[in-house]
Amino acid sequence: MHLTLCLIPLACSYVDLLCVNLQLRMLVIGRFFEAFPDKKLPEIHFMKLYEIFCATNRNAYCLDDLAQFWSTAFVSLLIVIAGCFHYESDRRTFYALIVFGVAGVLLTFLIRNRYHKLHLRIMNHDLIGYK
Repeated sequence: MHLTLCLIPLACSYVDLLCVNLQLRMLVIGRFFEAFPDKKLPEIHFMKLYEIFCATNRNAYCLDDLAQFWSTAFVSLLIVIAGCFHYESDRRTFYALIVFGVAGVLLTFLIRNRYHKLHLRIMNHDLIGYK
């Protein structure tokens, strides 16, 4: 039963990847509307205003990181701690929980780092042909 805990960091990392993918998609769509010239399509003006507003208030979404990445890292650390309780009684369970818990922490920071790099790339990208 304790070995089923090994799946939790992997499942959390999978969910983090799905969330990051959706966040990046929404960011690209937002950048598109933000950069789209009003002159070519006047009905885009409202969307452009909304996206400019979101871009200037992006710090309002800072709790996403807390809920998404830090909760995964915390749960993975709890699994490492749970593994420590099995050091004397069951070495296989100990090693499995430690390895998967540490892997969950590492995956969390790798995903978070990659997300922030892609986020910066999208925000700094000059959408060629639309300005």
